[in-house]
Amino acid sequence: MPTHRLLSNEEKLALQRLHGKKTEYCRMLSTDAMAKWLGAGPGSMVEVLRRSPEGTVHITYRKVGR
Repeated sequence: MPTHRLLSNEEKLALQRLHGKKTEYCRMLSTDAMAKWLGAGPGSMVEVLRRSPEGTVHITYRKVGR
């Protein structure tokens, strides 16, 4: 299971300044099990860390929708 982390408002704003529009992020429903566990509501941003067997880490950001 990849590691999920809810971003703070400051991190969310910095990410949007660096990487552009809100529509450019993958979506995660607020009814998703991880969103519920993190307490993420619509408009929140979640960082997802995926580790490969080779030891590399891939970071993705997902915007929580309805």
